[in-house]
Amino acid sequence: MSWFIEQPGFIGLLQILLDITILIALFLFFFLARRQSFPPGTNDVFLSFEKIIEETRSIGREFDANLQERQDLIQQILTKLEQKVQEAQRVSERLDELLKEQPAVIENQDKLPLNSDHKKVLLLFQKGMDAKAIAKRLQKPIGEIELILDIQRLSSDR
Repeated sequence: MSWFIEQPGFIGLLQILLDITILIALFLFFFLARRQSFPPGTNDVFLSFEKIIEETRSIGREFDANLQERQDLIQQILTKLEQKVQEAQRVSERLDELLKEQPAVIENQDKLPLNSDHKKVLLLFQKGMDAKAIAKRLQKPIGEIELILDIQRLSSDR
């Protein structure tokens, strides 16, 4: 039963059925009122029914608007979550690439002099920094850093 209540279409259908039932009751009441004379105050009852119908419609419209707003929010959250998952996958793939390159850098760095700029470049690259960040940190031209990294890759491929 709770599944039916949670469905927006079911609630809308239920609202329409209730409205139709109330309209039929009012129609019968008016029809009978013409045939018979009702005591004073009957008009107040009719006005009360009309007020109830209008309030029911207003509540239905507010409910539909609220439901649509929540659906939009959920869709926005799902979109952002999907973007974050894709970003995490890209970072994971990049990390895998770096881990594949890392053993070659470690193996060949022992061949370089202890205090050389080449070793500093390779150590920073091993820590995950890119050529631009290494160049900025060591205050060297980016071309020189890229050349060192390319030579290291070529020598590790042999």
